[in-house]
Amino acid sequence: MAQPLTDEERVLLETPDEEIHEKYKPLSFDTKRFKERITIGEPWQQLIQTHLYLDHTISLMIADALYKPSAINTGRMGFVQKLQLVEGMGLLRDDVISAIRVVNGLRNSIAHDLNFEISETDVRNVVNAIPKFLREIMKAEKGRPKGPLSFVEALTVLTHLIHRRCREGLAGVV
Repeated sequence: MAQPLTDEERVLLETPDEEIHEKYKPLSFDTKRFKERITIGEPWQQLIQTHLYLDHTISLMIADALYKPSAINTGRMGFVQKLQLVEGMGLLRDDVISAIRVVNGLRNSIAHDLNFEISETDVRNVVNAIPKFLREIMKAEKGRPKGPLSFVEALTVLTHLIHRRCREGLAGVV
């Protein structure tokens, strides 16, 4: 069951990308560049790009949350270990962690099978893994056509939530 959004989460998700980017320019990835990269290429390329951004952001999230971040070298940790650490520290909601796991599983399929193609079922699995509150936020975007999220929209809204959570350093779980 989806957990309701807190006031802090609502404010964070309603803040324009430009405002967050400007506020955290030295610390954050370029959201404009992310959008450019995520909308080009084949679905497997879009997924790999997303995974790279998720890995980067999760590493930053861990460093921000630790009292002594230099004690843990996240560069030597695998993605699954980083995600387990984030989960163990309670930095992300369970439904968000689950969605990231689906993305990671698909990325692993691509990495271990050079002929792997993302199917319509894979796309549906990713879209359905996105927590309902995130799907609703994306569906409410101005000018967005009616209907289910696209693959790119699902990957984008997941990555943006985690990026914003990391950069805002909000107390509580997003």
